[in-house]
Amino acid sequence: MTERPILFSAPMVRAILDGRKTQTRRVLKVPAGGMSAAGHDYRCPYGLPGDRLWVREAHTLVDGPAWSGLPCTAGPDGRWAYYREGFDRALSSPWRPSIYMPRWACRLTLRVEAVRCERLHAIDDAGALAEGITVPEGRSPRDGFAEGWDSINARRGYGWGRNPRVWVVTFSLP
Repeated sequence: MTERPILFSAPMVRAILDGRKTQTRRVLKVPAGGMSAAGHDYRCPYGLPGDRLWVREAHTLVDGPAWSGLPCTAGPDGRWAYYREGFDRALSSPWRPSIYMPRWACRLTLRVEAVRCERLHAIDDAGALAEGITVPEGRSPRDGFAEGWDSINARRGYGWGRNPRVWVVTFSLP
């Protein structure tokens, strides 16, 4: 079993904790040598079934437990990590981006259940709902997912219209 970090936004962390998010789609970046005809001649960077993903999320580190009743994790150096998701208090400590979360501060570990490669447009309504999206009124879950996908990935050159290959990682809470 291998452990790897994975980044999620605060709304997606809430969806995981609520049991609404059980899948994530991430752009499959083709190596310089290209892909085989099967399209999967290298390993998924998010692991294999049975591996663990530790969730990096926006957080703040404070000296000692400052607020009781809020989810937090104690660190080895006497600091405590609090999480942006669901947090509504003013802070003297600044929020830190998820990429900087140390492993000890992680409160959420996921078990990889399945991994596959597909084109982004292969997603159906059930897959979009498993992504934890909130469905806009009058729109299909797939359309809502496409809109959310573009808000994150279009500026990086992987917009919905490009129909990139993606890793589909299905996970559960252990």
